[in-house]
Amino acid sequence: MQELHLTNPELGRLTGLNAALISNLRNARNNATLDTLARVAHALEIRVADLFLRRTD
Repeated sequence: MQELHLTNPELGRLTGLNAALISNLRNARNNATLDTLARVAHALEIRVADLFLRRTD
C-alpha cells in the first residue's frame, strides 16, 4: 500500500472491503479470511504470500 500510495479507503474500493476492515487488518485487530487476503493481494498486484513478508528496507 505504501509503495502505491494507497489509503485505507482507496484499497477498500479496489477490494470491495470496508475501509475500517482494512485499517483493522493493517493494525492486527482482525484476522483475515483467505478470501480477504486474495482480494487485497489481487488489488495490490502481488501474491498472497507476499502479504506475510516483512520489508527490511
